[in-house]
Formats: sequence, structure tokens, C-alpha cells
Amino acid sequence: MKKPYVLTPEEVEILQRGMDDPDYITGYWFKPPGAEGWYFDSNFTPEGRWQKTMHDASQPLVMVIGGVGTGKTLGVGMSAVVWCMTTEGFKFLNVAQREWQAKQMFDLILERSQDTPFEKLIWNAPQRPYPKIIIKFKIGNQTYQSSMEFMSVDRDARGIFSWRGDWINVEEAGLLDNLDEIAMNLATRLTGASARGRPFLGRFSMISNPWDTPHLWYLFELAQADPDENLSIVVSTRHNKNVTDEQIKNLLKHIPEDERPRFLDGLRPEGKGNYFSKQSIYKCENLSAGEFIATQVENGTPGYLISEQYGVGIVHMETPPRPLEAYILVGDPGYSNAPARNSPVLQVWDVTNFPQSPMMLKAFWWGSGNGEITPFVNKLLEWKEYYRPLITGIDSTGPQKAFADLINIEYFDPEINPDSNTVAGLDFGGAKKATYLISTRLMIEHQLVSWPKSIAGIRAQLSNYDPQKDRVNRISQDVVAAMSMACYVARVTFNVTYEELMGQDSALDYELQARQNTREQRQPTAERTRRTPRQTEAVYAKNPT
Repeated sequence: MKKPYVLTPEEVEILQRGMDDPDYITGYWFKPPGAEGWYFDSNFTPEGRWQKTMHDASQPLVMVIGGVGTGKTLGVGMSAVVWCMTTEGFKFLNVAQREWQAKQMFDLILERSQDTPFEKLIWNAPQRPYPKIIIKFKIGNQTYQSSMEFMSVDRDARGIFSWRGDWINVEEAGLLDNLDEIAMNLATRLTGASARGRPFLGRFSMISNPWDTPHLWYLFELAQADPDENLSIVVSTRHNKNVTDEQIKNLLKHIPEDERPRFLDGLRPEGKGNYFSKQSIYKCENLSAGEFIATQVENGTPGYLISEQYGVGIVHMETPPRPLEAYILVGDPGYSNAPARNSPVLQVWDVTNFPQSPMMLKAFWWGSGNGEITPFVNKLLEWKEYYRPLITGIDSTGPQKAFADLINIEYFDPEINPDSNTVAGLDFGGAKKATYLISTRLMIEHQLVSWPKSIAGIRAQLSNYDPQKDRVNRISQDVVAAMSMACYVARVTFNVTYEELMGQDSALDYELQARQNTREQRQPTAERTRRTPRQTEAVYAKNPT
């Protein structure tokens, strides 16, 4: 029967020194014959050294975003090895979207361990049911054992709810569309204590290329707001001199020029605009409107409000209602906190001169539900009273299907208040979804919708929107959903047809293409009967969809 390797006194001393400087451990245990051992930040430029900083971090949340070839996977893996060797019963888990991605770290560690002293410490390294490295050795009569595991997160990380340990690392976190939900579920796995009563380290780290995932950057930018609890590091490919100039030159041949800041320098990208054209989005952003509102807030002008959340930008904006202006109020109910998915969203749009002029965003709230629906309802009622909109509509998809009816029964019972303007239920997830998206896309392309450029969350969600991700992952993007409802309501209310925007043949082709993208069956064309705003309001109250 195999027995654990017994460390020599010299090796014990190396471990002790390694608790202050991990290079003592990796330089010895990962040293093959006739070659040097492995060292943290080896051959990195001074400004680009990050691996030892990450290893020594006291913050519970560590984010490392970098270009290709910046040593993220191996750097985290070797750090985990050191923790396993210096902390009895240490448990490390590396997760990724797919198991093969998580296994890359497993393979790198085993590759580095070949013909080195560390091979003696590997008790077992099975690959089924998932890759795992068990480290076991003895100091005197005391046996020390730790483990490193490598798994996929599945859809929402609930599949590893039975796991508890010291450190969870998420590989290529930016590729996870529901990163907010996964991060929440994984973070709960870091509480408690080891079998011998030692409190778990409680470290949660993410490494990634700089994909344009809003929640990735929200977590990354927390470091500037709360550096005691969060550590965020950006590293460039150019900082790693192990990547030669010739290799970088070859990389550049395959990377478009506008993508090089992201893939080489780790800088934050914009979305690709797969569904909503980025150039069209830019044209709808109103720079002067944002500056004007900011000036009014700074001057203390009544009715103007701006509230920002670090890493997200403006999450709350209000401007005062004006006489004779007509508004549409739309909302997507939610109970999470922005920018997490399923956060509550409300938007007020000025449609006074629509469609001769673009409809303008008058008020915006990307709120915090704190696990409850009440904040959404309260803000909805507040703005309904404040702006007196022609039409008020909220998403009534799936579990929210009867939500509008419940609000009407509770607050707008016609027997109590027969003149009340009720809340319409809008179905963004059913047969109407493709129609809503077509309306939004056409209105953006023809600049019939406008919003302050300073509300960065609108551009982020529009430029990243992909109806296929909505369909496959059942993940909605709340800001896009609310805007799409507003565009649809405005278009139908003022009888702006597809044909008027782009011609009969093009409109038909456009609708067929959009329905194919969203896997919806084609529905009848939009209502063609000319309506006044007040007539439309009555129709929506009776038959919202």
C-alpha cells in the first residue's frame, strides 16, 4: 500500500519559509533536474507583476482581468498549490463554463510536476467523475492532506451546492452570461470550517479575458470603491516577457485592430452589437441632455435627480414633468440589485412630438429590490402619480403574468376610482417578443428613440443583447426589455408601421428574419388602425397585449 511521503527537515524548513514567500516552495518542489524551479512573476515587467500580489491578498474577492498569455490560469493554480501545502485540509475548487476549461489548470499543474519533488506529494490525480489532485504528505507522525478540484458550473452552479471549502476560482468568468447568479451561489460555498475546526479561508477569485459582461466589470470596479474587501488587477500581454515579441507579432495578425486593446492589454471592450447596431446606438445617445441634467442637479434645480452606482454608472435619473407633455411609463419587475439580472427597471418616455421627433427618456430607474418586489411597486406608483403617463405597462411574462392585474386590483379598482388609469400587462417573453424587438431595432436604426449618453447601462445592454441567449439561457436583459416595451407601445399608439419606416418589402423581410432569430412563429402584422393616444390607452386597459 502506498504511504505518504515524509518530508525531510530541510523540506519542512522550505515550507515554513514558503509561508512568507511562496517562491521558496515553488522554486524547490517544481524544479526538474537540470532546470530552474517555477517562480511567481518570473520574467514579468515590474509594473506587470501580479501573481504574488494575488497569492498574498487579504481581500476575500480577487479579480484578475488580462490579455492572452498573461499567466492567469497557471498563476492561480500554483498559488492554490502553495496554500494546499502550507494549510492542513485546504480545499480549492476551480470552475469554468465547461469542464474542459476548468481542467486546463489541472493539466498545467501535472505537466509542471513531472520529474520534480512535487510528484512525491501527489497522492492521487483521478479524472473521473471530475479531475482532482489530492496532496498528501507527513511531517513526523502528522499526516497533512489537501485537495484541488476542477468542475464545470453547469447553468447556475447549483450542482456544487454540497461542496464547501477555502477557495473557489472562476475560470474565464466573463463567458458566463448569468455571472451574477453563479457568483452568488458559489460565494455561499466558502463558509464554515475544515474537519479539524480551522475556519475556511473564504477566498473567491475570478480570472478572465476582458469580455463585455456587465457583472464582471461591476465586481472588478468594486475594488476602487472598497479596496479593503476587493482586489482587482489588470495585466497586459506585453507585461509577460515569456511571450516573445515574435509571438505578439503573430497574435496581432489574427486580432482586428479595434480588438487589440482588449485581447492584449486587458482593457474593457464594448459589446459587438450583434442585434442592435453599435453605430445606431451611438446616434441615439444624447450627450447634451446628460450634461444639461447633470448641471441642473449640480445647481440644485427642483425636480432633477441623478444617482450613480460605482461600476454601473447612473442607475436613477429624474427630470420634472412639464405641462402638455405626454409620457409612457414602462417597467420590468425584479427583486435583485442592479446590475444583477432580474433587477427592477422603470423608464418614463416623453412621446409629445413622436414620431416627428424621437421619443426621449425622461426618467430612469435601475433599482435595488433587495430580494423584494415592493421597491418596484412603490416606485411605479410614485412615478405614475408624478408623471401622469398616457399609458403604463409592465412586463407580465412567466411568473409575473398576473402581476399587472394584482396591482390594478390593489391600487386601481375601477369601482373605487372609475377614472383611474390602470396598469397594462405586456408580454415580452411570449409571441409578442419578436414584435417588441423589431420595434426597438427599427426605432434605434431610424433614430426615433433617444436617451442621455451618460446612462452607460443602456449602451452596455443594447450592444451586448443577443436574443439567442435569452432563448437558450432564459436570461432577460431588463433594461432592454423595458425599452422594447416602450418602443412597441409608442409605435402602435402613434401608428408608426414597419412599412412607413423602411418600405413594404424590406419590412416583411426584416420581420421574418427577426422571428427566425428569436425562434418565434410569425404573428399577424401590427395594428394598422389609426388611433389617438387616449383611444389606445383605453384599448390597452382592456386588452394589454
